Formats: sequence, structure tokens, C-alpha cells
Amino acid sequence: MYSEYLSALYAHNTWANERLFATALALTPAEFTTQEHASFGTLRDVLVHMVSVQRGWLARVQLTTPPPPLAAADFPDVASLLERWRQIDAETHAFVDVLGDGAAAEVIRYNSPTGAPRAFRRWQLLVHQATHAAQHRSEVALILTQMGHSTGDLDFLRYVDAVEEPLT
Repeated sequence: MYSEYLSALYAHNTWANERLFATALALTPAEFTTQEHASFGTLRDVLVHMVSVQRGWLARVQLTTPPPPLAAADFPDVASLLERWRQIDAETHAFVDVLGDGAAAEVIRYNSPTGAPRAFRRWQLLVHQATHAAQHRSEVALILTQMGHSTGDLDFLRYVDAVEEPLT
């Protein structure tokens, strides 16, 4: 149950993020790096946060220490961040797409950044990361649309329509 759902959730995440990045490639460097719009500042800051968080939660569910956050300054343009995200996303799928239900249900224990002990099932952490990305993806999509660069619909069923044969 978990494994099929998680694979579909992350496949949608990949599809939607690819559309988001493809749209963002139309931005000028100034639009990407200097215009303050979002919860994390610039569009670059929000996208770097999304990519960094995906990398961090992947490490956590693989029972390794999450790496330090990515630095926005290391990504001068959309293409450089897209390349890094694709690497992280491939690593994510290599893990999620073979994750069995038993492993998905395992409890992951860790300490929060404030030191508080936390415990969640692996599938809950993976769903959290995916929905966290959806929150910021929506934010970025709105800003891109306001700048004249719409991503179009990023809904899950739009993804299903795009990749699967219709049910009869």
C-alpha cells in the first residue's frame, strides 16, 4: 500500500517540479536572483530551499545525517539548480521506488534542530517532504504566473492524465 502510493506521489512531484523548472528557465538572472517575492526571499531562495529540503529528508529516511542546507549563492541561474535537483531527485527515486511496505512503516527517530526527540514512520516523513515541496511549488508557480510565466496546472490528476492511459 505505502510503496505504490509513495512512488506515485514522488512521480507527480518530479513531473510538477520539471514543469516548474522549465517555466523558471525563461527568467532573466535578475528575476531569478534579485526580486523579493516569496517566503524565503527570491525565487532562487525558495527553489534552493525546496531542493535542499528534499535532500535533507532523503538523508533522514535513509538513516544518515542530513547534510547542511544548500547555499543559494552556489546557483547563479535556474539551469545550475535544475541540474542539482535532478541528481537529488534521481537519488530520491532510487530509494522510494524500491521501498517496500515494511520499510515504509518503520519508525525513524531523530532529534529536531532544537534537540527535541522526534519519531515518525518513514512513509510519514516522505509524505511530509512531498507536501512541503507542493507548498513551495505553489508559491513559486503563483509568482511565476504573476511575472507572466505560468506553469499551467500542476494538479495530481493532470499528471495522471499526462502519463497514463485513460481508464475505461
